Amino acid sequence: MASTSMIIVMGLFMGFNLMVIKYKLENNRVQDAMLDLTLLIVLGWLLSDTITGLAMGTVASTVISMYLLISPPKLDFMEDE
Repeated sequence: MASTSMIIVMGLFMGFNLMVIKYKLENNRVQDAMLDLTLLIVLGWLLSDTITGLAMGTVASTVISMYLLISPPKLDFMEDE
């Protein structure tokens, strides 16, 4: 059973991750936001067998989102011509 502190930490990281994605969507970084959202879903799915794995996936996704916020990826191949 998950401890209360682990649930609180997961909630904080998930909320922060969603705020970063929302910021990216509002600032016309749609491809970057979709990459973040996809990573969040994939990591959650891959590590969903245990609550500890899910916590690790949530934290990892937030760290990746923060990195991509500071250093935006070049996603030219996703641009419409």
